[in-house]
Amino acid sequence: MADTFGHVRVDKVTYSVPIRHAYRPVWVKLYHDRVAIAVGAEVVPEHPRAFCRGAKVLDALHVLPLLERKHRAVAEATALVDWRLPRRGGRRGPSSPSTRASPTRNGSGCCG
Repeated sequence: MADTFGHVRVDKVTYSVPIRHAYRPVWVKLYHDRVAIAVGAEVVPEHPRAFCRGAKVLDALHVLPLLERKHRAVAEATALVDWRLPRRGGRRGPSSPSTRASPTRNGSGCCG
């Protein structure tokens, strides 16, 4: 079964499937050089087989729809908010970055 993140664990190695197949039962076919993961009769991804314990063979494109959906939701939520800073009248005061003294000692450019 694919987990929440669309990961399947086989022989102590984690492989990814497209996020739309999260929480679904999967079939895994192990070959000497690759791993084929199927949902129903469709082979969803094929990954090169890893033999290192704890390795992760992940494809970033498998979670792309999730990121696009989240990005769209954030864009819609922030479209309602005006993120510009309020304008203040007048010129910069003495605490502005352009008028501060340099952090170096004696102007030599060396702290030592």
